[in-house]
Amino acid sequence: LAAGGRVLPAYDAVILDEAHSIEEVAATHLGISITNFALKWQFDQIHHPETKKGLVARFPALGPAWRRGLVRQANILRRLTDEFFESLLDAVKMSEKFGAIRIRKPPAVANHLSIPLNDLAGQIRGARDGVESPEDKQELKAYADRLTSMASTIDNFLKQDDRTLVYWIEVEKRARGSRIQLKASPVDLSKSL
Repeated sequence: LAAGGRVLPAYDAVILDEAHSIEEVAATHLGISITNFALKWQFDQIHHPETKKGLVARFPALGPAWRRGLVRQANILRRLTDEFFESLLDAVKMSEKFGAIRIRKPPAVANHLSIPLNDLAGQIRGARDGVESPEDKQELKAYADRLTSMASTIDNFLKQDDRTLVYWIEVEKRARGSRIQLKASPVDLSKSL
């Protein structure tokens, strides 16, 4: 359902194993979710600042200018991610709390992440012409698609245009800092299911 019917071929009946969990699974997949950790993990997959590994190291043929541009953009996005999530917690008065808080109206926070995420996706997507193998082209496309999806998720969370979803923020204390998750889930799953 979440993939728009592109996963299963045509069918007349579906048998669901472990169907007692279908509502929870459907709510997860039909909603939206993104964390500050997921964003930073994605940037590390492009270029890890400590190990110097990642996407940029796997495609030396694309040239030093392309690699430098990705490294620079990933570093900028790490900083913007921290600033965005801090300002979001401040806007919803949650900066000192851990737990969950429902967001009933779009938070008054500027979206400084979606455009740079889409720009980075464009840089990666544009590099597909510089590689030969279909596998390499697909890998670059997959990275770009993930970044575009993350940008869209952040934008959708901030706009809250979909009135069929309930929106909330969860904050969990971790050893590496606070894990901040933006979530939205359908209020009523019955029509979708």
